[in-house]
Order: sequence, then C-alpha cells, then structure tokens
Amino acid sequence: MLTSTYSLVAITAEQERSRGMLARLRQHFQNAWKGVVQADFGILENACQRLMQFDNFFRCRKIDTYLVPVMRMMGREAQSIVSELESLAARAAGMLDRIRQQLRSADTRAAPDAMRDLVSGYCDTVSLRLDREEHELLPLSRRLLSVEDWFSIAARMLADDGGRRGRAPRAIILPRGVSPAAQRALGTR
Repeated sequence: MLTSTYSLVAITAEQERSRGMLARLRQHFQNAWKGVVQADFGILENACQRLMQFDNFFRCRKIDTYLVPVMRMMGREAQSIVSELESLAARAAGMLDRIRQQLRSADTRAAPDAMRDLVSGYCDTVSLRLDREEHELLPLSRRLLSVEDWFSIAARMLADDGGRRGRAPRAIILPRGVSPAAQRALGTR
C-alpha cells in the first residue's frame, strides 16, 4: 500500500508541477504576443524556446514513463484511455512541429496570429491531456493495478530517481507474484 501511495503522490506532484509550468508558459506567451505587436521578435523566439523545454519535460513525466506502459497491458478499458492519451500527445506533437517550422521561417513575422493559434492549441491539448490523466487514467489505475504492480512502479521510480541524483541506480528486486504486465513494463522480463 505504501508503494502505491508513493507512486500516486509522485505522479500527482508532477501533474501539479506540469499545470503550474503550463500556466506560466501561457502567461509568457501572452507577454510575447504584446512584444510581437511591438516588433520584438526575440521575445517570441524566447517564448518558443520555453515551449520546447516544457515539451521535453512533459514527455518524460513519471506518468508516461512508468504508469502508461503498465496500463497499456491492463485490458480493453485501460487501452481505450491510453489510446486517447496517445492521440492527444500526437496532436500536441504535430502542433509543436508546425510551431518549429513557422519559427524557422519568416512566416511567423508576417502571421503572428497563426503562431498564436498553434501555441494556444498546443497548450489546450496538453491541458486536456492532464485532465484526462487525472480524472480517468489515475482512478482507473487505482482500481486495476495490484499491490505488486504498484510496488514495481515505485521501485522503478526510486531506482531512476537515485540515478538522476548522481548515484548508480540500484538493481530492482521484485517480490514474488509481480504481474507479467509490470515485469514487461519494467524490462525485467
């Protein structure tokens, strides 16, 4: 039970951090649009750089790294929400690619409204994905995953967190009875 609590607290904290970052990003872009009107294209480039940094963070969250791979194998009900989340991720990635293309071209200076629409669409899509994760995926995971599944997820999170702090990740020792889905998701099978 403690491992599921740890996992959910870590994921929830990261969700809140993502929401805060997204809100600050939206505010930064609102300020950048004012700069574009005043012909300061550098402000917009800076805002787009922040958008790319946010996207890199967002794609590496714990929910995507640890929970979604396990949920993908939990049957039709879980597969449905996972597919929807992947579709939202693909939509956001497509918008981000178009933002990059516009940023590299001179079109951004001529048509800032198109860029604003893309950025707004990206932020709305990410926000929708966060909502779906919080209101559908997490409650479903609480219901479908076993204690052993949560233990495996928490063990992997802790091992990877230790590696990020400059320590070598410890080997994950799985208890008996860990589900095959969790073993596959952890790469131990």
